[in-house]
Amino acid sequence: MLVSSAPALPVLVVGLAAVAIALGRSWRGPERLLDSLDRWQTAGFGTLASIGFNNLPAAVLLTPDAPPHPRALLLGLNLGPNLAVTGSLSALLWLRVARSLGATPSVRTYSRLGLLIVPLSLGAAVATLWLVAPGL
Repeated sequence: MLVSSAPALPVLVVGLAAVAIALGRSWRGPERLLDSLDRWQTAGFGTLASIGFNNLPAAVLLTPDAPPHPRALLLGLNLGPNLAVTGSLSALLWLRVARSLGATPSVRTYSRLGLLIVPLSLGAAVATLWLVAPGL
């Protein structure tokens, strides 16, 4: 049912991921940027990248090689998409399917809640990471 409700979305995200893989392998700009960021900045950058490109394409673009702070990047790529429906394929599919079933989910409410929840959850997660694994 999901694929029939939104067949173009998975194809679009996989296509973006394929382009990101090729770009990540040939352009080292994001890798150099990640090399200069600390743990907190890496988590924030992962958050912004997931919103701008979607979390799957952002992950493949930013990790052709292991980044200096892989766990912080993972936190940003996983928690950050909750700021906007563009952040993950699941949120896009949820919005599309909910609307096709007659529900009226609000993108504004989704983002407003994300603005409250994401900084708190990301901050707590990165702080916990710092406490548990200070060197990573």
